[in-house]
Amino acid sequence: MHRYLLRASRQRHKDSAKISKGNEIVQKNVCARVQSSQAFSDLWDFRSFQRSKYSGTQGEQIKIINALRLGQRNRAQEMFVDLCCMNESSNAEDFDYILEYCARTPDPLFVLEAWKVMAKNEIAMRKKSYLCIIQAFSKGGYFKEAFEWIKSLEESDNYHIGLPLYNIVLRECIFKQSMIDVVRCLELMDNQLMGRSEITYWELLKHSVLQNSLSAVHGLWKDCIEHYNPSIIVLRKFIWSFTKLHDLESAYKVLQYMVSLVKKGCTSLRKSAAGRYQSSRLDIPIPPACKVSHTADACFVPDTIDDVFSGMHGSNFFSEAKENGICSEISSVASENNDQYPLEEKEEMRKHKTNCLQMKDFGYSIPKEAEFVPVFIVLRWSFNDVIQCCAQSGTWDLAEILFLQMQALGVEPSPHTYDGLIKAVTRGRALDYGLELLYSIEKRGMQPHNDTIAILSFEHSKILELNKAESLLEMISDNLQKYIHPFNAFLVACDIMDEPERAVRILVKMKCLNLRPNIRTFELLFSLFGNVNVPYERGTWPSHMHAAERIRQIELGMRRSGVQHSYMSMKNLIRALGTEGMIPSMLQRVKKAEKMFLEIEPHQITDFYNIVLHALVEAGHGLTAIEYFQKMRSYGFLADAATYHIMIKCCSLISCFRSALALTSLMLRDGFLPQIMTYTALVKVLLAVDDFHGALGIFNQISSDEIQLDVHLFNEILKHAYAKISSEVEEEYARELLDLIEIMIEQMHRAKVKPDPSTCAYTFSAYTELNFHNTAVEALRVLSLRMIDDNDTNLLEKKMRFADLVCSEDPDAESKIVSIFERGEEYIAAGLLNLRWCAFMAGQPLSWSPGESSWSQRLSSMYFKREKDCVSFLS
Repeated sequence: MHRYLLRASRQRHKDSAKISKGNEIVQKNVCARVQSSQAFSDLWDFRSFQRSKYSGTQGEQIKIINALRLGQRNRAQEMFVDLCCMNESSNAEDFDYILEYCARTPDPLFVLEAWKVMAKNEIAMRKKSYLCIIQAFSKGGYFKEAFEWIKSLEESDNYHIGLPLYNIVLRECIFKQSMIDVVRCLELMDNQLMGRSEITYWELLKHSVLQNSLSAVHGLWKDCIEHYNPSIIVLRKFIWSFTKLHDLESAYKVLQYMVSLVKKGCTSLRKSAAGRYQSSRLDIPIPPACKVSHTADACFVPDTIDDVFSGMHGSNFFSEAKENGICSEISSVASENNDQYPLEEKEEMRKHKTNCLQMKDFGYSIPKEAEFVPVFIVLRWSFNDVIQCCAQSGTWDLAEILFLQMQALGVEPSPHTYDGLIKAVTRGRALDYGLELLYSIEKRGMQPHNDTIAILSFEHSKILELNKAESLLEMISDNLQKYIHPFNAFLVACDIMDEPERAVRILVKMKCLNLRPNIRTFELLFSLFGNVNVPYERGTWPSHMHAAERIRQIELGMRRSGVQHSYMSMKNLIRALGTEGMIPSMLQRVKKAEKMFLEIEPHQITDFYNIVLHALVEAGHGLTAIEYFQKMRSYGFLADAATYHIMIKCCSLISCFRSALALTSLMLRDGFLPQIMTYTALVKVLLAVDDFHGALGIFNQISSDEIQLDVHLFNEILKHAYAKISSEVEEEYARELLDLIEIMIEQMHRAKVKPDPSTCAYTFSAYTELNFHNTAVEALRVLSLRMIDDNDTNLLEKKMRFADLVCSEDPDAESKIVSIFERGEEYIAAGLLNLRWCAFMAGQPLSWSPGESSWSQRLSSMYFKREKDCVSFLS
């Protein structure tokens, strides 16, 4: 402090008669600096330079300002010249409004012209006039000119540039992210020994956060506590900075020190004229330490707050009194509070839910006199910052402890507090707990944040809880674009659960909010509404027209929103058209989509073509599929295992096994080993040319290679055998085909492959074609039981749940079974419907034990003998 006053009192006058006057100027400058620095972030608070009398030129100044607002700069300049010449006794006070307007706008060019006119008319400039000129230059980005003005004023004998002006320029340099000018401003401040005030630290903290430099924030913290006993406002700013840079440990420790200051009642705040909270004590800037002290610890860049504390204790910056003061106090408080409420609080949080968030005795109480109310508000802001940081890092237990500590202090939580707490516990504990906290907000008469509602809805959509997610989305009342994400998440859940009706209701909600859909929304709309028919139905001409109209409306919405097709939206559109069977429309879209291939990844191109090839093969367009596969090869696009499986399956359409073998060879050459899908496709090709012997040979090869069999391979053989039986072949050949079906059924049972509805249908139909009706019903019963569950113990549990539905005469029984199908348990629903029909045909309750069936026992006992006979016959 002595060095600062010594520097400030160093006048450039050599006349000793002016020394006393210089000392008087020093005292005024010091007082002005202290007073101005109280305006923590209000850079437009000119209370230090208020007018001493009313200015008679107010009306003329307003006319000039209005001309500037209208863009009439020449007229404004003429009026300003007239204003300067109208009164010989004019002074700088008569131009305050104009200069302030130029500083706020900013208008550095006009303020420069105004200064030239004022200088020409020899109008004495005041300190406030120069401040407005420099601020106009700095806000306008003319930092070079601003620094030149500062230097010229520093060299003047009549004016002293104080730290508040440097803070203003520094703020603008940081706001415009001009690194060179930030460094230059700090160099000027150091050269002039300006030091740092709380405003300076705040501006530097904002700069460090914008640069994402945690080490810089730690360095500022170390430098700040070397020079200050930090006020609660400064602590709040450091907590904000640490949380923005995700340093939860440091933010928590500084918060606990802030709590200890409030506990001692040694902090008080007041409101400025601008409505900002300020510390009641004077903010006296202290210059930086001497160069020797800086070099002693220049390389110390702490990584954590603990490093700062350890660095402070070993530093030569502090005297014994200093070490026994703020530095040791912060260190002790941080280390003490870090483990103040460890395992017992966390264990209590695990035992209870919302009822655990009640008042707790933290070992101290805070007086609630009127002057402590602003302190409570600042405390709540800091608690909110740390709790929000806990939410981002998933530290839900610490968030709950901090919430309890707030209540113990008497700090009233705000909706923002609950927002952070709910986000933390939702990601760390359970969604039900987050909902309970949401209800507790409403019981307290608070309006929850839309962010809180959005995150809860988003998490419920992820676990497919559509009812809760939809009710939460209905509560969102803001149309900020960020809220499109929970709506998109809900559309994803609707797509997974195949509930487009819910999606329609949410789209209406989005329209009511005027929430603009993004490309992700349209991608999901193509997937939800691009095709009309459910997966178990085929497209017809009316459904094609309906699907085309839907697609037209979605693309019209894209054009209204200014959204272009993405890879995913085009892929979903192509898939929808292929699923609907609209092949010509799909191929037209493919031609347009191929123009996008230069912008997407190679694996995405492969995935796109796989969708096209699959749709063509399913629709029976084998030659077109071959044409597109050849196009892939000629363009050098990569093919994967799925591509080869689709094309091998395509060979069954053209009945060419040699092509299938060639594709298999290409597949092996590209490094893809045959899978069960490969063998299934080859079997299908062989069956297409009626080569049962070759198909069974591949089947035996699969068994010898110990590849896991699946139901699709068996179904291909069953389907072809049934097709031959139904085509009125000779009776002896039909009987042998029926033996083959029974061999496949027994093989499935021995390989523990569960049948599916297609297996039941092919087997039942084969028996009925040969007039074995009783055997058909018995086979359907056994296969349906195996489809429900092939484990006898589990099957008995299913019997206890579903036996009443099978035998019930309630007309709503089948509707209840269909509801099981809607829940995703397709095999169970199909099996129950089959069993209900079998019970109706038998006229009596059916046995739930498939092992007691004479049909299954016969298949098991005759398996090996019939397998040899059947193979020899088919060969």
